[in-house]
Amino acid sequence: MKVYIVVRETSSNNMFTGSSVLGVFADETSAKECAKKAHDLYVLAKSKDNTHKENCYITDSFLTIADDDAINLAKNACPKSDSFIHTTEESIYCKGFLEGYEHAVIKNE
Repeated sequence: MKVYIVVRETSSNNMFTGSSVLGVFADETSAKECAKKAHDLYVLAKSKDNTHKENCYITDSFLTIADDDAINLAKNACPKSDSFIHTTEESIYCKGFLEGYEHAVIKNE
């Protein structure tokens, strides 16, 4: 499945201040709307700090959901059976760890 990722990079006083993913979308129209909202926020931030700069861009990537064997192994690795909450192609998330989640990588060999 193709997904669209909206990324924002910011700087102030010619110093890099951060990069963040604003969202991951199933369609390009939604990604463009997210970028438009980011631009509106940029205009506001720029009015308060004229050295503030942002780069916002959309990139695309393909997302593949892991097969059932990998998901079942991931579920077994969670500390509690009901704590398994989300999977992507390369990761799972379990409740009950530091900051509420633990990130685990599934390696397919």
